[in-house]
This record gives sequence, structure tokens and C-alpha cells, in this order.
Amino acid sequence: MARRWYKGNTHTHTTYSDGDSPPEVVVDWYAERDYDFLFLTDHNVLIPEDHLARLQRRGLAIWQGEEVTMAAVHVNGLGLTERILPSQPGSGAREAEVKESRSERIRWAVERILAQGGVAHVNHPNFLWNLTIDDLLEAGEFGLVEVANGHNLVSNLGDADHPSTESLWDQLLTAGRRVWGVASDDAHHFRRWGDAWANPGRGWLQVESESDRMPDILDGIRAGRFYASSGLELAVYEAEGGVVRLELAGETARFEAFGRGGKLLDSAEGGGARFSLRPGNSGYLRVRATAADGRQLWTQPLFL
Repeated sequence: MARRWYKGNTHTHTTYSDGDSPPEVVVDWYAERDYDFLFLTDHNVLIPEDHLARLQRRGLAIWQGEEVTMAAVHVNGLGLTERILPSQPGSGAREAEVKESRSERIRWAVERILAQGGVAHVNHPNFLWNLTIDDLLEAGEFGLVEVANGHNLVSNLGDADHPSTESLWDQLLTAGRRVWGVASDDAHHFRRWGDAWANPGRGWLQVESESDRMPDILDGIRAGRFYASSGLELAVYEAEGGVVRLELAGETARFEAFGRGGKLLDSAEGGGARFSLRPGNSGYLRVRATAADGRQLWTQPLFL
């Protein structure tokens, strides 16, 4: 079966936890904007199966997820069948009460997500500066990390004292970790709009898959057959034989290729670009495209 691209979001909230809208409002927002799939990832809770079945009839594929929330550490589990209840739930305000290290909590959640056949991704490392590169390195293999999170309180770009989430990603890749970069909107607010709210539509994935069935989408995510976006979309994305070729869908942008240590290896301007991974490129190559208005996309790294 030929593969095609499917647009979806892996991180959003409803009134089952701290979202401001019931699941029907949330699902309809994405369905009306031609998303193909959506994981509902409320904090430490799963949507009841009878409710999920009703939601699945509203125009797009709706699947079970959970944001396993362990004080300052949040890990999404996609495609779960049973709730994962940590011993230290609650917000980052409870961090001082928790004995387990941040890296231990990441490992704990990832092990339980994978045991259910799900996919794990570590959420918003720069939310209140909760996770450092040491936390992430000590957590072992976890597969995915949010590079772009649309929540208004997440500082993706870092500051004078903290690296950006992209820099954290490059540090993981430079250390030899095979980590895919995720963009999500982390939506909480569907009734109030603006920069002060966590609104939908700020980040998503385009996954290359044989179908929009959950096992196929999860296989595509596990394999890194996707790109992450905060607003740009591709008409062509080819990544094979050490070559990445990209063409935007009717727009122009600045394309930048990065390698070991986050070093800028090459760049191009226009509607598309082509970059090659060579032995001198230090082991991996990933591409970021940025439009004039700030919208971006990120490809997954190619490895030697």
C-alpha cells in the first residue's frame, strides 16, 4: 500500500483535566481544519471508552493518550489502553515534595508507556525550565522530545541562562541519542484567544503512513517518518540515501541544515532546498525552514 501524509496533533487537553472545553468542542475544532488524527492527552486520565467511541464519529481519527504528569516532569503516552497513575502526580509546584529525580521519573513513565505498545514523548523541557540536558541524558532512551510546544508559558527559544529546546535536541543527537523532534500545540484554551492563552493550531505533525489507522500512524512516528511544523507545510519531503530534498507548498522560506553540536552546515533561500549528509557532516543532519513571518518546520535527523 502506498504511503501518504497525515496531519495530526499529539498533545491537547479537555475538561477531563485542565482544558476549558469538553472533548466535543476540542475534536470539532481539529475536524473543521482538516486534521486527520488527534490524540487526547489529559493529565493522568484517559477518556472513558464509551465517550471516546462517540468522539470517533465526529470526522477524524480520535485516539487515547495521557500526559503522565509527575510534578515538574510530563511525558505523553500515545495509544494507551490503561491509565498510568504516578505516585507523585500534581503540578510543578509540588516538585519539592518528590524524592525521585526528574530522569528517574522520565524512565518510569517511558517504561510503562512502551509496555502498553504506546509511543512516548517528553514534553516541553523549557516549561518553567523544568528539564535540563543532564536530566534528559540521564533518562536513557525515550524516542521523542517536544522541540516546539505552543503553550504560552513554554519558552522554546530559551533565554540568557537556558538553552533553546532545539539546542537541547542537538545536544541529545550529538551525544549519540536517536531522538525525533515533535511539535504540538498543547492546547488548553478553545474559548479565549491570544498570546496569553494556550490555543490550538500552533504545532502539529505530518506523518507518512500507509493509512490513518492508529498502528500505522504510530509506526510512522516511531520510525521518524514525519516532520514537525508550527505553520509551514511541504509539497515534497524526500529523505533517503543521505540526501534531504524539500519543497514547500507554495511558499518561500530560509532553509538551514544543522549537524553535530548544532553547527550550521548549509543554508538556502526560496521554495525548496536540497542538502546532503557527508562523513564530514559529523554524524547527523536535520533541516529547519523558517518563513518571513516566523512559521517553521523541522525535519527529523538523518544519520550516517
